[in-house]
Amino acid sequence: MLKNSSVITFSANDLAAYIGVDRQTIYRMRASGRLPTGFLIGKRIRRWSLPELINHSDELKTAFMLLAQLDIQAANDNDPG
Repeated sequence: MLKNSSVITFSANDLAAYIGVDRQTIYRMRASGRLPTGFLIGKRIRRWSLPELINHSDELKTAFMLLAQLDIQAANDNDPG
């Protein structure tokens, strides 16, 4: 998982570990529409943002909402204002 300028992104390996499936399953889920397309950061390096995952489906919203809430809490804890 990579946090860059306040947006958490996931690699296929990150998603596989978080969801508890094989990395190939992540690509099959993307191909079948169960995961969003994501975005490429190189010729073959794909990432998914946390907001993109949450907004894609109710299934993913449920799976990633706790992580999003923890991220919001961490951001609030670091806010000096």
